Amino acid sequence: MTAFKRDFTFNKEIIKTVAKNIRKYRKERGITQEQVAVDIDVSPEFYRKFESTQGSEGISLTNVYKISVVLDVRIDKLFEEENCEES
Repeated sequence: MTAFKRDFTFNKEIIKTVAKNIRKYRKERGITQEQVAVDIDVSPEFYRKFESTQGSEGISLTNVYKISVVLDVRIDKLFEEENCEES
């Protein structure tokens, strides 16, 4: 069987989308960036860079999962594009 290239549309800004959604849900719950950083065991500087979308490397899936647990948000909600508007 021969494989062929299929066309998909991928969000090239997915890291920014996730970061903005995390920020939105964190603010809704009244939790500080520092507290989330402590809860998921990363430095506050790393977390701040990620959430401000200046962290070009992004964040690991493990940390996205931990953040979803800390914020009590289903992980798929963090990937929704319609939730990425600034509040």
